[in-house]
Amino acid sequence: MNYKIIRICPIGFMLRRQLYVEQPNLKNLSYEQQLSNILSGFYTYAGGFSRIMNDLGNDAHEIIYNVEVLQKQWAKENHINLGDGEHWQLKIVIEQLKVMKPDVVYIQGTGLITTAYLESIQEQLPSIKLLVQYSGFPSGWDEISPKSLLLLGSPIMVQQAFNEGLKAHLVYHSFDQQLLTHINQSGTKYDFTFSGSSGFGWGDGHKSRFWELVKLAFNTPLELWLDEMEILHKQCNDNPFGNIVLKSEFTDNINYNLAEYPTPPCKLRYLLPPEKNNPSIHGIDYFQLMADSKISLHRHSDRQPIGAMRLFEATGSGTCLMTDNQENLSELFEPDKEIIAYDSVAECIEKINYLLEHEDERKKIAQAGQKRTLSEHLLQHRCEHIHDLILNALK
Repeated sequence: MNYKIIRICPIGFMLRRQLYVEQPNLKNLSYEQQLSNILSGFYTYAGGFSRIMNDLGNDAHEIIYNVEVLQKQWAKENHINLGDGEHWQLKIVIEQLKVMKPDVVYIQGTGLITTAYLESIQEQLPSIKLLVQYSGFPSGWDEISPKSLLLLGSPIMVQQAFNEGLKAHLVYHSFDQQLLTHINQSGTKYDFTFSGSSGFGWGDGHKSRFWELVKLAFNTPLELWLDEMEILHKQCNDNPFGNIVLKSEFTDNINYNLAEYPTPPCKLRYLLPPEKNNPSIHGIDYFQLMADSKISLHRHSDRQPIGAMRLFEATGSGTCLMTDNQENLSELFEPDKEIIAYDSVAECIEKINYLLEHEDERKKIAQAGQKRTLSEHLLQHRCEHIHDLILNALK
């Protein structure tokens, strides 16, 4: 039994901007050409899912609903009148679903488009037999239809959903093995790296990550590729804090009480030495950075339970992963043998120094981590599981 499935997913704001700035002709291409370009770039939540679900015998497609140029090109080609343009994301997605007539709609994340919303207008979409919602972040429970197939990225979230009266299935994030044909794993260009959001703009939700990155940048070889909307215009690089010396308690004190620290006050790059800062990167470049790094850092947010994507992206790329210790971490990787976990900044610094001085041991851990990911945490494994869950739900 197979089915037609449409996955509705977003991509990040900075990536959306970069795609069309770095490829100015992209906006002049057809909808299918633009979509193919994005799906082939190994960007977060784009491409691999539909490829593998098609390999499993389904008719799988993807809608990237928050890329305005892309989606409005589809509307133009299909003669869709958007009226005043307000709520264009919802309007276009509904029209796409009407045209594509899927059996299953799979929604990535909880945000603008949810199973609760689609259920409320299902009379407009009679082909849909099943709504699926995946979330890797503990929020938006009230926007999920209790009739949907709910997939969550950590066991803690599954319990939280149960407490909200929702039945959910555990499906961790993963690594797309096809990436290994696009990156070079032989390099160790960087000692210690971090790529991603600093947490600025998330209130206290990323407070621990923000201040740990500051301390690690001043006390280790850590280099950062921060996703803070900094690279598109020169004025974005002007540092309003250039003449302010950051107090040593923020940079040097590694035995600190985080409760006494302020909410992240500005973009992290403004607080760091210039040589530590690099433009944000995405897609294949992001994975190549990890493959080029002896050690890659991950730090969960203060609200995100174990299971973040970077755990699998880093280990799959072949780097030695350093991550904050979390409940259930040992269910995914064996600490100190397949990854390195730390409980404090002081411990992280100690372990970084040790690993950089003991190259053979570091390589052994990186290889073991990659082996674990390639044997248990591939996107192929997750899609096979999801496929079985969908088949059971359809029956």
